[in-house]
Amino acid sequence: MEFNVRRMVSDAGTLITRAVQMGSGERPPEPVERGEDGAVMAQMMERVEVTRRRSEGLVHHAQALLQPNPNLRLEEFFLGKLDRKAPARATALEQLGQAMTEAANDLGPATAYGRALLRCGETQQRLGLAQRDFARAASTTFLRPLQSFLDSDCRVIAASRTLARPG
Repeated sequence: MEFNVRRMVSDAGTLITRAVQMGSGERPPEPVERGEDGAVMAQMMERVEVTRRRSEGLVHHAQALLQPNPNLRLEEFFLGKLDRKAPARATALEQLGQAMTEAANDLGPATAYGRALLRCGETQQRLGLAQRDFARAASTTFLRPLQSFLDSDCRVIAASRTLARPG
């Protein structure tokens, strides 16, 4: 026999809710029957499930795009759970730009190669800064709202679906 804590907590929550309803004179909800309304409800629940799955996929792929290094993504995830902020790191483009700028200074900015490296390095650093700004904006305006939807609305819908099931 497998001990399922989630099921036990869900059953206890249902039991408490129904006890409160009976104590207040409120009647527990009747199970949804498989009539016309039941078919519509089943179709809506299927759409909710598809929306949830696709939204989770979008969050995963967007996070992979914004932070390609899986180790750093995992670190950011754990630090986020601990309400800590990840340390600011230079992007790969910023690091390349810094290396080009240092090489240009070592070779001499007066030489043709040094000038070219200096210009390319400055451009790479600006691109890295733009990449960082894009990642911050995408996280704020796209990922956080989508994750909030998954964490709150989808959980409420799942809980409602569990309560609406007969049996």
